[in-house]
Amino acid sequence: MPYRLICFDAGFTLIAPQQRTEAVLGNLLARRGEVVAAAALQQAGDVARHWFWQEYHRAGNTTWGDDGQIQATWYGFYRRLLAELGLAPEPALIESAHLAYFQPDNWQIYPDVEATLERKPIRKSE
Repeated sequence: MPYRLICFDAGFTLIAPQQRTEAVLGNLLARRGEVVAAAALQQAGDVARHWFWQEYHRAGNTTWGDDGQIQATWYGFYRRLLAELGLAPEPALIESAHLAYFQPDNWQIYPDVEATLERKPIRKSE
């Protein structure tokens, strides 16, 4: 039976961030005069991402069907990122980092997406 509809998730399927979460946070900190070494940001990002993926794959996880739970998970991610950097989990900074990461100008389309979406359906000849 041929498929009648294919749905694509946007993030990391059709589009990718230009800056990782830790780079976005690093830029915000630098604007405040707090410079964090790139290696420290990367290490903190690795630890926070590990937590995030453990949470993402947790058995019985219903987070991804609820916008409030999704935001809470992302805020938890930023709290871990800041903790790894030895910084206080300031709610305003967490919110700013979250909003900056998800700004449209931080995301770019993968090179093969347009061609994939423009493909015409293949019709079986009778």
